[in-house]
Amino acid sequence: MTVVQTQLSKDFDELLEYGKKDLSFQGRHRVLASKRSAESLIARGDIAEGYYALGLVNAYLNNVQEAAECFKKVYNLNSNDSNCFNYMNSLLENGDIQEAFEIAKKFIRINPNNKKIFLHALDSAVFHFLPEYIEEIDSLFKGERTEEVTVKISDCKKSLNLKKDLLEKYDVDEKFYQLVSIISNQVIKDFVVSPTYSRIFESPDKQSLIQEFLVSYLDEDECNEISEIFDDRIKQYLIDNFSDNYDFMSNIFNLCVVFTSDIGNKKFYQVK
Repeated sequence: MTVVQTQLSKDFDELLEYGKKDLSFQGRHRVLASKRSAESLIARGDIAEGYYALGLVNAYLNNVQEAAECFKKVYNLNSNDSNCFNYMNSLLENGDIQEAFEIAKKFIRINPNNKKIFLHALDSAVFHFLPEYIEEIDSLFKGERTEEVTVKISDCKKSLNLKKDLLEKYDVDEKFYQLVSIISNQVIKDFVVSPTYSRIFESPDKQSLIQEFLVSYLDEDECNEISEIFDDRIKQYLIDNFSDNYDFMSNIFNLCVVFTSDIGNKKFYQVK
């Protein structure tokens, strides 16, 4: 990452922090100002930095296709791991899952010792429930098998086994699971730029804050629409398997599923 890109990332992090606290006119004004700055960089010939900044702004605005196009330009100019990471993520967000993994595999073939893209590709394969990519990605990586790497591979395989258990025990197909993941991911994206997110790290009762967000985030029509997707099989799976061992994102996903499965009472189950 260049010095300019590092500063742009810092500026964007500050923008996100501002956005968490202020989603009103002033917050939107900051986003538009950042977009103009990015366009100015492109106009004066700082192509990589300009499209990188424009990609960040589009990602923040959830303009996923535009973000992917920006990060593709940056990656073609400089195919390092940071730019590959951004380009791959933007493709995944845009639903171009196969293309994202082809980019990752090509990068790992050229840079077989690069741990950053290898680990990210493993996580992405688990999230999108693509077990066929785990072994292939693992075989391409020629870097040192550190404890971090071996633990990550083991954790990914365990996660996939849990998801396979969901498919087999509760008769849920892969297409259904991927749809649930995409919906959950959108909820999470909106959650991290909400005012609630900035409060959660200071609160002793994080679950209540998440519940507060979900109740305000989903109106009755949305609840009814999503509840048609989340049926009793998923609800029972969560009751059987929910635990404190899930990471933060998985917990929000599980709570979201449970919440939308019980729109009548708008409450969470007390699950294991």
